Amino acid sequence: MEMTLNVDPSNPADLRQAVSLLQQVLAQLPRLPAESVSDGAPVEVRMLNNLWPRIGRKTRALVLTVRDRVPEGTTVDIETLAGHLGRSFSSVKATLNASLRKAILSAQGAVPGAPELFVWQKNNEGRWEIGMTATMRAAMADRTEDGGFTMIPTAE
Repeated sequence: MEMTLNVDPSNPADLRQAVSLLQQVLAQLPRLPAESVSDGAPVEVRMLNNLWPRIGRKTRALVLTVRDRVPEGTTVDIETLAGHLGRSFSSVKATLNASLRKAILSAQGAVPGAPELFVWQKNNEGRWEIGMTATMRAAMADRTEDGGFTMIPTAE
């Protein structure tokens, strides 16, 4: 399901109506189950299994772009990441700091011991850069934007 909502942030009535509508939609969605500690999958996979339904296609594209475009062991500044995505710097920064961060914290809360998805560091100019650990990169090797996998995992 995809929904677009246009709201005039300077109009309090518009904001109240949007919040009310979103609360109604959220109330109809199924609750995401907490991941089982006894699940035999690695904690990184369980965290991603919990995170993926919490984020939309554009946010998944952002995560996958970090996986695919930022070489292992390196980081890239948000402006460069925005260029890879064809989005504005402010849009990518807002996604990283708001909806994606909230979804990551929720997934980590549901999966005890879940690691961070990204590695953050400041460069010499004081700008934040983002990368991904090797374990998280490996855990999401078969993830796609549509939420599925590129192949059906085999039973072991």
